[in-house]
Amino acid sequence: MDYDGQQTARVVLKNTGTADCTMVGFPGLQLQTAHGDTWDLPRSHAKPKPVRLSEGERVGFDITLLASTHDDDRKFEPNQVVITPPNERRNLLLDWPYGGALLDQSGATHPGTYLGPVSAAE
Repeated sequence: MDYDGQQTARVVLKNTGTADCTMVGFPGLQLQTAHGDTWDLPRSHAKPKPVRLSEGERVGFDITLLASTHDDDRKFEPNQVVITPPNERRNLLLDWPYGGALLDQSGATHPGTYLGPVSAAE
């Protein structure tokens, strides 16, 4: 489902280990605001497929974002993102690189902001 203001961001992860690994599934992704509010992004309905990674190879996943486009929207303005790769316990804490607010649909049945499974990096 596409909405006005929807964009896709690609996140790429690199195998920094010395051994091959297989990654499958969805990462965990939590947006955080400067005020301590959080939003755990829901997953798309895409079916995950295993991706085998040799040392130094990359895997990616897409975040579909729905920007806030109206003054009276309920807004969510992240400043950080916490990513947990599939089958990992360590988190990656990054500054949120996009300006502007997202449409806060944290309780929606079919939100316009969600994440996809890992797939081969392009």
